[in-house]
Amino acid sequence: MRRYEMNSNKKVLASLWLIAFLTPAYAASKHVVVIQNDIQGQDLGVHCKSADDDLGFVPLHQGQQWGFYFHTRFIGTTHFYCNLFTMDSSHALTVYDNNVHRYVGDTCHWSIQSNRSCLFKSDIQLSGCHD
Repeated sequence: MRRYEMNSNKKVLASLWLIAFLTPAYAASKHVVVIQNDIQGQDLGVHCKSADDDLGFVPLHQGQQWGFYFHTRFIGTTHFYCNLFTMDSSHALTVYDNNVHRYVGDTCHWSIQSNRSCLFKSDIQLSGCHD
């Protein structure tokens, strides 16, 4: 039976490959979500969560914004949603997932309006607003 031994160059290469595999570069990328209350004459309650984090309840007056940042753990698995509350209604909105990231990159700016939620990229409204 032949025994396989790695030379030092192969050991270093294998170690570097293992470190690169276990410490992905995308984990260092910071993602930002901003929620802005653009509802005329009403306050907005915001409660955002992911599977790992509960960011608590934040009240926003008209024109105010609030945001948070995070680092992804695995490509395509990070998902943040927010429950949005006004005096008249409530609904849930996915504010960050892999699909949103494809459109806007690392910063998601949401404008919450009376009958829809719109996603912006660098102050440019993207085609889809959610009713």
